[in-house]
Amino acid sequence: MSLDRFFGWYPKYKKFKDNPTVKKIYEFLSEPESIDKMISACENGKPALSGIVQKLEEQFANDPYLTLSNNTVKQLIGSLIKEVLYDFGYIVNIQRVVSNSQVFSSATHYCKDDEKVKKILVRKLVIEDVSPLAPTEETLLEEEDAITE
Repeated sequence: MSLDRFFGWYPKYKKFKDNPTVKKIYEFLSEPESIDKMISACENGKPALSGIVQKLEEQFANDPYLTLSNNTVKQLIGSLIKEVLYDFGYIVNIQRVVSNSQVFSSATHYCKDDEKVKKILVRKLVIEDVSPLAPTEETLLEEEDAITE
């Protein structure tokens, strides 16, 4: 995955090569969390964009360097998604409706071709204690000291 590869594949977007927002959007799309959401959307029969569109619109809707509602910009974002998912073996399937967007009405659904996979996304599970009564290291040491006395 690289923005240079993207501009090599899609020369029609070269005018955006030095646009700082395009770089930020690409970085956002390339984050593991975004990739996970796009893949999950496809696995659930939705377009990849639908997994990240709300956050994308929140972060970039009022950007001074790029207008999300511009048709060329929307196509650019779709092509960026295609480039990001390429290494994970996802290929174009069909256009589908995007129901959770203020800007996009449709986007591409991708399906996985196992023979084209170059990278995999590894999910790590973490348990976090959210209880306000959870013991701290300090309280555990105090309890241990009380037991030994």
